[in-house]
Formats: sequence, C-alpha cells, structure tokens
Amino acid sequence: MQNEGVKELSLTERRIALLEQEIVARNKELVQVREDLKREQTVHRDERRLLDIRTQELQDAHTYLTINDTLSGNELVAKVESLNAEIYQVSAYMADSMSFRERVDPDSTPVEVVRWLGSYIVHLLCSPINDETRIQVVQIVTQASLVQCCADFISMWHIERHTDMNLSRLYAKIQATNTQVVAGRWRAMTRSGSKYETLSNVKKEWTNTIIRKLAIVLIFARWTGVGTDPTWDACTTFLVGKYGARIEEVVRLAIDLDRGMGEGIVSEDIMIFSVGRGSTFVPDTMQSCDGESPVRDPDHVLCTCELGLKISQSVEKDGHSAERLAILEKPKVVLYSTMSEMISRI
Repeated sequence: MQNEGVKELSLTERRIALLEQEIVARNKELVQVREDLKREQTVHRDERRLLDIRTQELQDAHTYLTINDTLSGNELVAKVESLNAEIYQVSAYMADSMSFRERVDPDSTPVEVVRWLGSYIVHLLCSPINDETRIQVVQIVTQASLVQCCADFISMWHIERHTDMNLSRLYAKIQATNTQVVAGRWRAMTRSGSKYETLSNVKKEWTNTIIRKLAIVLIFARWTGVGTDPTWDACTTFLVGKYGARIEEVVRLAIDLDRGMGEGIVSEDIMIFSVGRGSTFVPDTMQSCDGESPVRDPDHVLCTCELGLKISQSVEKDGHSAERLAILEKPKVVLYSTMSEMISRI
C-alpha cells in the first residue's frame, strides 16, 4: 500500500516536471512570437511611414503639375492700383497733418539720409523754401519712400538676406533650364513656403522697415510733431501710434499683390516695376506724375511715386535667349524738371 502511494507520488512529480518543461517551452515560444510580432510591427510602421512619405510626394507632385494661374494680369493691375492709391492717401494725410521747422541744417546730414533721399532732395530740404512747398516735398518723399519699401520687399524671396540671395540664384538657374510653366510652378510653391512661412513675422518685419524709413524722412525734414528735435524712439513711437493702422493697410495690400504675383501666376514672370533715381525718362515705359511731357529732353527721374508691373519673357534671338519686357502698368515718376518747376514758382 505504501509502495503504491510512493509510485503514485513519483508519477505525479514526473507529470508536474513534464508540465513545467512544457510551460517553459510554451513561454519560450510566446517570447519568440512576441519578438516576431514586434519585428512585424516595426516593419509595418516603417512601411506605413514610407507609404505616407510617398503619398505626400505624389500629392506634392500632383499639386506641382496641376498648378495653374489663379489670377489674371488685369486682376494684378487692379491690385497694384489699390496699393498705389493707398500709398498716395497715406502720404497726403501724413504731410497735411504735420508741421516742420523752417530749414534743415545741411552740415548735420547723416550718410543714411543722403543714401535714402538722394542729394537733390537733401539740398531741397536744406533750402529756404516756404511751408507749403516743404509740405509738398515731404509728401512726395514720403510717397516715394513707401513705394520703394514696397518694391524692395516684393522683390525679395525671403526676409533673411542670405536665404533671399540663394533662392534668387536658384530660380535663375531653374528658369535657364526649364520651361516657364515649370519654373513658375516652382516659384509659386517656394515663395509660399519660404517668404510667407510665418505671415505674422513678415508683416512685423515689413511694417518696422517702413516705420524706420519714414522716421528718416521726418526727422531730417525737422518735423515738430513730438518736439523741435524729436528723438528716434519718440518719432517711431508716434508714427506707430498715429499712423500705424494706415501703414499696416499698405503692408496688407502689398502682401496681397506680392502673393498674387509670386503664387497666383505661373505662366509668366510678372514683376514689380519701379524706376531708379537718376534714370533717363522713357515715355514708352514710364509716365510722369503730372501727366505732362518733360520740360527737358532728356529728362531724368527723381523718384518713383507709383509702382508699375512688367512681364519678363524669354525669347530666342539670333540663336540666343534674350529677355523681352512687356509693360502691364507703367510706373509713375517725379522728374527733376517737375520738381524744379514747382520750386521756381515759390
């Protein structure tokens, strides 16, 4: 009886040992299955990630290949006309609401002022002109400053100078080796993702630049809005407080025009058109602000007071690629003769 109990106990222990061995084996199999599952999940995630990348690439390629013009040339002309009108109104409002001391001291003219305004305007503001003429001159210079700020900024690819130069060079290479539509599509996507990646930063940078340039004009013109000799901080603070909303509207309209030109048109390269100081007046491509013929022949441009638009087209000529310009909207300019006539009537 006792032997049978011992045998049964021994048999039970053997069964337990076998079960334990089986459990260990099953656990090893389970570990292996889990490792295999983990590897499969990793492979699946990698494949899913790759699929997402390829899907995005296909979507980008589809977008790139199907981008077409969303604006017409006439719509861009309307946008530049709206911008020019707002610039004129802001300039007139600012000049009419300000007062100035009688004369600027020519010996205290900073280099930055001469570089921005030009020696003729500097000389004019240093001359004994009456209050009415001084206000007219300040309005013209304010208008020209706003126009030049907008022209400079619209022409940029990026607010950071080094990036701007690199993108500009790259686009020139793409234009030289691809059709206009391909280059235009690249331009539209690149400008959208580079220059206007952070719209709030662009608006802030642009507004600050305009405030700075206007402050240069007003301080040199001996503006008395915040005292007879306003400090830089006092001047910029006053400009932001009194004219900030109007300046922001100029920036908004300029951005709208810029994005329309850079992102809304791919079939052509439409560019902002302003005329540099000292350029010869050419009636075929520009218009005098007073609508009259120049007094002198040849006459020269003092400043641009309204922006124009031009189309850059690449054409074959004598086996070589050449650039041909078509004018959508002539820029308006102030001529040296026009300013001289105004001063002579004092």
